[in-house]
This record gives sequence, C-alpha cells and structure tokens, in this order.
Amino acid sequence: MSPARAGAFNANFAPDTLEAFKKHCKDNGKQYTKVLEKLAEIYLRTDGAILTAEDATRSIKALSGPSTSNDTQDLLQRILKVEQEAEIGYSHLEALIEDLAARVEDLEK
Repeated sequence: MSPARAGAFNANFAPDTLEAFKKHCKDNGKQYTKVLEKLAEIYLRTDGAILTAEDATRSIKALSGPSTSNDTQDLLQRILKVEQEAEIGYSHLEALIEDLAARVEDLEK
C-alpha cells in the first residue's frame, strides 16, 4: 500500500448519509468537501464543543421577549438555523470522513 498523499483522509460513511449530504450541499451550491473542511475547522476551533441546536434554542428564548425587535428576532432565528445545520453536518462528519478516506485508499490502490 502506498502512503496517502498530503491532505488525503480516510472516511467510511453510511452511503445514504453521504449521498444526502452531497445532495444537500449541491442543492445549496456548495462543494461538500469545502463544507466538510469548514466543519472540521469549527470543530477544532471549539475544541469539539460545537453548540447544539438545543443550546441555540435556549439562547434564543433567553434573548427574545417583548422588547426584542423583529430584526433581532430574525437574526436570532437565522443563527439558530445555521447552528442546527452545523450540528447536523457535525453528526455525519466522522462517517463521511471515513467513507471518503476509504474511497481515496481504493483509488490509490
């Protein structure tokens, strides 16, 4: 077996998860490898402590109230959506990385 090239990784994702992730990225005009890279950067930057959707919901509820403007409420809802999407991506990241690495390994053979 030849050594992996720099930047290559080994992944073994559930095929349905991988295809759903790739389709979601494509439907949103994103390269799934770039999305994975961003998820990995967030994971490293937060030392693995990515904010969960439940944490974000609690934060929004704590911040929202009668004095919260519509613009602020809209912004909080957008933040929640981004954080939920990041959590979904994170939950599939490890499996996707394993699948992609397996594919790279197969190609290198």
